[in-house]
Amino acid sequence: MPPRRRRYESLDVRRPLRAALVKLKAERERIDNQIDGIQRALSVLSGEPQAKKGGPAIRRRTRRPAMSAKTRQALSRRMKAYWAKRKAAAAKEKAKGQAMHRIARAPTND
Repeated sequence: MPPRRRRYESLDVRRPLRAALVKLKAERERIDNQIDGIQRALSVLSGEPQAKKGGPAIRRRTRRPAMSAKTRQALSRRMKAYWAKRKAAAAKEKAKGQAMHRIARAPTND
């Protein structure tokens, strides 16, 4: 005697589901293409640089104006003073920490 089939086994729902999935994927691709076209049109109208497909928008780098020798020299002096001040503050903190360490380790005469 062959095995009994259940009622729902005779209904193959996988085929219609796969067909629906194929249709939905095709519709999603069509919608994605329309969205890309609208985004490209908007970027052209707003003057933004165009992005490669699937990539982020390209942002052009703005060039800084050239610095004169006098300005570079002034900047150099400011930065040297800045780093000297930081180095002195770090040395002061280090000396303070070492002094606290010596005090904590000092033997007590009881």
